[in-house]
Amino acid sequence: MAKAAFCSLRLFRIGDDKQEHEMRFAIENWWISDFTSFMSSQPSIYYIEALEGSELIRFYKEKWDQLLAASPNFKRIIEELTAKDFEAHQNRIFSNISEPAAVRYEKFVRQYPTLYNRIPLYMAASFLGLTTETLSRVEAGR
Repeated sequence: MAKAAFCSLRLFRIGDDKQEHEMRFAIENWWISDFTSFMSSQPSIYYIEALEGSELIRFYKEKWDQLLAASPNFKRIIEELTAKDFEAHQNRIFSNISEPAAVRYEKFVRQYPTLYNRIPLYMAASFLGLTTETLSRVEAGR
């Protein structure tokens, strides 16, 4: 299997308005999951889509638990990654409810410098809590 030079995935949910709402992106060497669904063994309310050619690793809950029990160092790394993910999620929520569109846009471009030009505008707008029209105006004013 060939590796892609770039890969990206997205975690999204379809709202009552039938619109896709971007929750998270994963780029090269990142990981993505619906951790709540995985840990609770309940069906996910989210979708994960590969936007480009990607190589995926699938873990089953039982095997994952065995791996964590067998390797305290791996467990510590996962806990650190999970804490960073939670912090990033909280920061994104705060940004989306308190910062102007231009600031959110600049942060997105800084955080995902190789992704922005590889995804449709509507996905970036959804992630930023903006309409595509507003994001277009923000880009034009940059």
